Amino acid sequence: MPGGVGFLGDEAGLVVIDGPDSAPPGTQWNSQYNYLDVRSPSLTLDGVYVKGGIDFYGAGTLTIRNSVIEGGYGSWMIIMLRSGAGPIDVSDSTLRWRSGSTPAAGSGAGAIQVSGDHDNSRVVRNDISGNPDGIQVAGSGWLIQQNWIHGLAMIGSYPNNTHNDGVQVYSGSGHRIVSNRFETGAAAPYSNSPIFLQGSGIGTVLIQGNYLDGGGYSLYPQNGTITVVDNVFGPNHLYGPIRIEPAVAVAAWSGNLAADGSGIAQP
Repeated sequence: MPGGVGFLGDEAGLVVIDGPDSAPPGTQWNSQYNYLDVRSPSLTLDGVYVKGGIDFYGAGTLTIRNSVIEGGYGSWMIIMLRSGAGPIDVSDSTLRWRSGSTPAAGSGAGAIQVSGDHDNSRVVRNDISGNPDGIQVAGSGWLIQQNWIHGLAMIGSYPNNTHNDGVQVYSGSGHRIVSNRFETGAAAPYSNSPIFLQGSGIGTVLIQGNYLDGGGYSLYPQNGTITVVDNVFGPNHLYGPIRIEPAVAVAAWSGNLAADGSGIAQP
């Protein structure tokens, strides 16, 4: 998967969005912090290179295809979904932090960050790196499939350091986290988990066919009803491959392996 997902074309051919003159209709450029402010109900971006990130308020869908969205030009975000905004549908794109710039240690920012519920979001075949977190999830029915989440920012000093997660679920049910590759690193005090289910309002979550490497624990559900099948757990973690809190119900557990091919039983 590394090198096989994200934007795979020639970046020189992308339409650059980096200021007021290049902002698409229905958007405006925030010149103070350098990001694209989207207030229109829906927006589709295809074949663009946004230098500054996106702040989405629309009640419809933010659709991104075949693009590069790059933070690190003055704002703390790559993609921010505001409270009341609709879902995101992003595929075949690269979400990254600008080389030479460092995100804020205390922001806890995801490359896709939520502020409210955003039902039926879809994040597929993307290359995601450079922020403290990969994808934050709230609302129901998210599909997170075939993404490569790696190179998360490990910055700050304890206790004001990042707590890195590949996918962090805050709420909702019917989530599918399928066939992703997580390489999130395993370094104290930064690393938390490639997949972290934290919120008290979590329902069913399918975790299937992923490669999970890194974290304090590579899979760390605190709440919810989980189905965990056919995953491979890499060798890198601080404390163990899996920690499951008592509030979690395990609906199914099968076919999970360590990197050496040995089976991993349900904890």
